[in-house]
Amino acid sequence: MPVEQLVQNLCNEKQRYTQIGGKRPFGVSLIYMGWDKHYGFQLYQSDPSGNYTGWKATCIGNNHQAAVSLLKQEYKNPTLEEAKRLV
Repeated sequence: MPVEQLVQNLCNEKQRYTQIGGKRPFGVSLIYMGWDKHYGFQLYQSDPSGNYTGWKATCIGNNHQAAVSLLKQEYKNPTLEEAKRLV
């Protein structure tokens, strides 16, 4: 199964709970990473409502704004070693 299809199915389930039950029982943002033969490595983030977004690099959690700001400035398609140093 392609990664985006998997993420879409999971987020549809989260959205169904939001619309039908009026609650968000999952209550967390998640980061999904995977690989498929069509698009290679992929990274997605979803919020508790079921919305999802694809990224080249992202983070969630405490102080994520500072980390995302750093990624916007420094992440330019690095090699694996450069990405490890940035992390």
